[in-house]
Amino acid sequence: MHITWLFRKKRALGNFSIEQSFQEVANVWPKRSKPVWIEATHFSEGWLNRWNIIRQTRALETDILHITGDIHFRRTRMAQVAAKPTPSRAHHS
Repeated sequence: MHITWLFRKKRALGNFSIEQSFQEVANVWPKRSKPVWIEATHFSEGWLNRWNIIRQTRALETDILHITGDIHFRRTRMAQVAAKPTPSRAHHS
């Protein structure tokens, strides 16, 4: 089984927390199935950068892709609209 971990693009001052945690996991991972580390080609900021990350991941040949760190694809405007309570969703005390 081929496993790939996609990490955020490195910042000028470096990345610290999540990469260190995954390094600890990788140190004890069995060699025969050790995940491949890949860095995102773009920062996870703005829709165009996120689209480019999606394109990058679609080109990968892997069985499992784990997107780590602060890479996220939240739909900001749609998430705000969807989160507004409606009468059917309202909780009654």
